[in-house]
Amino acid sequence: FFVCMSQFRDESGMCMLHAIRHYDGEKMTWPLTKRNLDTFRQTTVFEVFRLQDEQGNFVADHVLRAALEEDEE
Repeated sequence: FFVCMSQFRDESGMCMLHAIRHYDGEKMTWPLTKRNLDTFRQTTVFEVFRLQDEQGNFVADHVLRAALEEDEE
């Protein structure tokens, strides 16, 4: 894990997500390598885009719209 952090500092967030998702309490169930990180990134992006209605609607659009609306008070 720490090797990944030092080598791929710009990928540190994705490294953390990989570690959280694939650590079983004793060891990594899927080793953290550059190739696995690339695959994990693609899988994660795919999962984000299919979060709502299985239609590929991007949930963040709704979150941003709600966050940017002005209070009506």
